[in-house]
Amino acid sequence: MKITFTSHAQYRLMERKISLANVRDAVLNSNIFSAEGGLLRARKKFDGKILEVVYKKSKSDIVVITAYYL
Repeated sequence: MKITFTSHAQYRLMERKISLANVRDAVLNSNIFSAEGGLLRARKKFDGKILEVVYKKSKSDIVVITAYYL
């Protein structure tokens, strides 16, 4: 499954020093929660912090909207 990032997500990941690898890992290997507007949220713990990734999923790809530590 292809994972792409919005320009907003790319900017926020850089600003918040979140690696693309951690985002991919969270989306593909974590607990998933539904959110408003058809968005999904994935949460996974890295180095004692919980990373939350907000994304959209279709049959063929995943589009990451944003990510942040809780």
